[in-house]
Amino acid sequence: MTIHYPFKVSVLQYTVPNWSYYKPILLGALPPYEKGDDTVSSDYLDKSKSNYLHIFDEFIEPVLQQFRRDVGHAAYIKNVWTQRARKCDHHCVHNHGSNGWAAVLYVDYNPNIHSATTFLSPFTEASSGDHMDYTPDVKEGDIVFFPSQLLHYANPNTHDKERVILSFNMMGINEIDIYQMKLNETN
Repeated sequence: MTIHYPFKVSVLQYTVPNWSYYKPILLGALPPYEKGDDTVSSDYLDKSKSNYLHIFDEFIEPVLQQFRRDVGHAAYIKNVWTQRARKCDHHCVHNHGSNGWAAVLYVDYNPNIHSATTFLSPFTEASSGDHMDYTPDVKEGDIVFFPSQLLHYANPNTHDKERVILSFNMMGINEIDIYQMKLNETN
């Protein structure tokens, strides 16, 4: 008998080098908590508040270089945003589109009181049909990369201490090809 495992879901985890140096600089540049009508505070739709991209670019590049080597292809960031979750704030089940990668950077996060992003398996358990999920063990300064189409969520923050993350989307290979063609056309 042979058992085949034809499908896999990769979740890659890295730690930002010198995180203790970058954390206070980044936190000082992030937009303040403004919940509005959403279940968390986010600048996803308001890029005028994204005054932190210069510091993000500085510390993310070494991590992206390693990520590119590990996945074996180019990777370009499309967009970056902040999420702040105060007590009872959460982020419902969602995905980040049909191709490419997404990532979560744990900026202000205490694993003793906060929970990390939970990922939902695209498959059920074969014998029981039960739903399967995965929550990585993370600490501040960790970045978790995952396929954009992978459903995931953030449990409600049960503590008075705010949980802060940065999230970003990265182009899929077909988007990179189109992006590079457009760059070549303009040169």
